[in-house]
Amino acid sequence: MSLKNTLFPIWRTLFILGILALSFFPSYGQQKISGKVTAQGEPLVGVSIIDKQSKEKTLTAEEGTFEIKAKKTDSLLFRYVGYESQTIYVGEQNIINVQLKVASSNLNELVVVGYGTQKKSDLTGAITSLSEDDFNKGVASSPNQLMQGKVSGVQIVRNSSEPGGGVSVSIRGASSINAGTGPLYVVDGLPIDNSPVVTGTGNEYVGTRSPSNPLSTINPADIKSIEVLKDASATAIYGARGANGVIIITTKNGSAGRLKMNYNAYFGVQNVAHKIDLLKPKEYKEVLNDLIAEGAASSENEVGKIINGGTNWQDEIFRKDAIVQNHNLSFTGGSKKAQYFVSLNYFDQDGVVKSSSFKRYSARVNLTLQATEQLELGLNLNTTYSKNDYAPIGFGINGEAGAIYGALNFDPTLPVRDSAGVYNISPFLDMDNPVAQLYGK
Repeated sequence: MSLKNTLFPIWRTLFILGILALSFFPSYGQQKISGKVTAQGEPLVGVSIIDKQSKEKTLTAEEGTFEIKAKKTDSLLFRYVGYESQTIYVGEQNIINVQLKVASSNLNELVVVGYGTQKKSDLTGAITSLSEDDFNKGVASSPNQLMQGKVSGVQIVRNSSEPGGGVSVSIRGASSINAGTGPLYVVDGLPIDNSPVVTGTGNEYVGTRSPSNPLSTINPADIKSIEVLKDASATAIYGARGANGVIIITTKNGSAGRLKMNYNAYFGVQNVAHKIDLLKPKEYKEVLNDLIAEGAASSENEVGKIINGGTNWQDEIFRKDAIVQNHNLSFTGGSKKAQYFVSLNYFDQDGVVKSSSFKRYSARVNLTLQATEQLELGLNLNTTYSKNDYAPIGFGINGEAGAIYGALNFDPTLPVRDSAGVYNISPFLDMDNPVAQLYGK
């Protein structure tokens, strides 16, 4: 018998034995591993356990227990949302108990404070930080409206609903009796003047009108984050100017990569939701006649002279379908050493009161240059042209009142103009014609 004929039966026998061994011992070399996963002494349910070599997976049960098959040379990866992942080498272990630690990445986030940044874990003062995802959605003509109702202890009230109207901000209540209570605003590290844009009354302004909002010159779409410093730490950083708190606004910067262009816009109309139900001309005349009978008016003939028509003054001063539109165009990009952010904005809002509107044209350029490992240079440039048409709307009464007050109280029996085209006035009321207030005499 040849050698070849002798070896063939031997190899055939070994092959068959190998097949039988694999059939009867499919998990040869593996062992069952069991254990429990906890965090701060409490079991964790649903922890993901993955054999990094065989890719076998399992999850912990209600008591945090688990079972998985693995080789001695394998490593097990334990993962759970909000906790730090752990990798454990199996070796000779049959029982593996794991304690996961809470992830501390959120404590490493940077928060803008004063003239620099700090980690959240290092903060000792009361600071609230808002990112883009936290901002209010919808029409916002100024940064104040982005955070209204979003920060505890901060009260934001719109003094006027006119476009670009003033906003009162109070942090943890009024901190002064006879001085201002508004916070200090810091944009990209530079404090800005928050005094009213229009001072005094002027010939066409009522004495108690609400001042405009200086922050309305900033495009809300350019803002990356807003930090609010609420307590004495603001005074320690900014001195007496920060006594009423500090609101720090940080605008967007560029990012490394290819040029990215973003455009967003919205368009809408505004109307007065509900008008006040007032006396009709006939009803108003009846009331005057009753007053005449009681001796409150000079004579019936004088009243009769002004009853020559009727005017709904609310219809005369309120605009129907007031338009609001906003357009934002931005570019970002750069390299690892130099990044840029460029934005253009056009905002146009007509007020629901005639002759009131606010337009803003703004452009921003933010550049960042890493000159050396120790030196970083930055340029933040913002230019804004805004046009605000004010309507005389104040908080006084009679002669010091505004157009809305006049529309609710002026004589409805008078037309807007007389036969000579002059604005009508009432000899019985100490207030001007509401339409004349809007457009001037």
